[in-house]
Amino acid sequence: MDERDTPTAPPATNGHPAAAAEESAPPGPPAPHDDPDKLPLTPEGWEVLADMRWVDDEFHRSTWDPYVGNYIAVVRKRLLGYGPDYLALREQVAREHNVSPDRLVIRYVDPGIDT
Repeated sequence: MDERDTPTAPPATNGHPAAAAEESAPPGPPAPHDDPDKLPLTPEGWEVLADMRWVDDEFHRSTWDPYVGNYIAVVRKRLLGYGPDYLALREQVAREHNVSPDRLVIRYVDPGIDT
């Protein structure tokens, strides 16, 4: 093989020069903030999700039965208050416990359907 037959660059692909091996490797998994299916959360956001799950688990244990027909307000797996008015409860609990209203997990305890 003489010098004329020695390729100096990778062959062209679809009219474009081929990329080097490291450039053409398939991309790895996206970083968490780049994944549209994953919500980037702060530590406080993870606490809110844990409280939501706990409230749901306690519904299955009938913990909230005494509060039927009311809203309950929870922070860090503690019931901080309850009442029939969502906004009043939100403001009252946030003020009394010095917690951001956005940090509260507030759920309505539905009386369900009597059969």
